[in-house]
Order: sequence, then C-alpha cells, then structure tokens
Amino acid sequence: MARKARGKRVSGDAGAVSVRGKVANGEGTLYQEPNGRWRATYHVPGDPRRYKVSGRTREVALKRLAERKAEIAATGVPARLDRSTTVGSLAKWWLTTVAQHRVRPSSYEKYKDRVARIETSLGSITVADTRTTLKQVLSEGIAHRAPSDEPG
Repeated sequence: MARKARGKRVSGDAGAVSVRGKVANGEGTLYQEPNGRWRATYHVPGDPRRYKVSGRTREVALKRLAERKAEIAATGVPARLDRSTTVGSLAKWWLTTVAQHRVRPSSYEKYKDRVARIETSLGSITVADTRTTLKQVLSEGIAHRAPSDEPG
C-alpha cells in the first residue's frame, strides 16, 4: 500500500514518495528568520563548521550565497573528492585547509614548495590512478629527483 503524502512529501508514479524542496547534502539551506531577514548557510570543503550569509530579501541572501560559493570555487579546492580528483588539486586542498592552520610558518613554506613539486610532476594524475603511477615513479627512480636536477 502506498504511503500517503504529507507536507512536503509528494507521491509520484508507482507509489514512489519524494520530498519537495530537499536539496543535496552539502548544498546548504535558505530560511527566513523571525525578524524577517533571510539567511543562507553553506559549508566549506574540509571545514566542519557551517557558515552563514544573510540579506534583507530572499534574492539578496541567494546572491550572497552564490558569491561565497564562487569565491570557494576560485580557490581551486575540490568541493568533493571523487575518482576524477587530481593529485595536484588534492595536494592544494591539503595545503590550504589542513597544513596552513596546523604548522609553523616555516614548515608551511616548505610544504608549499613540496606541493608545487608534486603539482608539476604528478599534478594531472587522478587519485584513482595513483597506485599504478606510484609503482612506475618508484621503479624509474624519479621520486627523489628535484626539479633543478631534471635534464633540460
């Protein structure tokens, strides 16, 4: 027996029930506060906190949310790690979201150099292909070669 639709629930074909207004996980929310202002929330990849923007109208709040998401996208940090994520983008994400906040400035500068080296040599390889690529890199002996040592 099909479930009776209530509230935001909508019955579809063959008795399937879906939820109206449900956004994907990580997309954020938009709601009106008791004082009449609109508030939108969003998440930054790698950061467990929820960030908020608000506006006098719904459109202003959505515009500010879009601006913040564009700023996050401009940093080159992947929104989600999947099979198409490259080693270079993963290294950049780690540097900006983890290392920058946990190590001394001198260590961070060393890490920036290492990430730059990783991006030039392995940056375009997808994370899914790293196992075979790592075997190849180690067998060729280029794992310890600095960029200045390369023939050119």
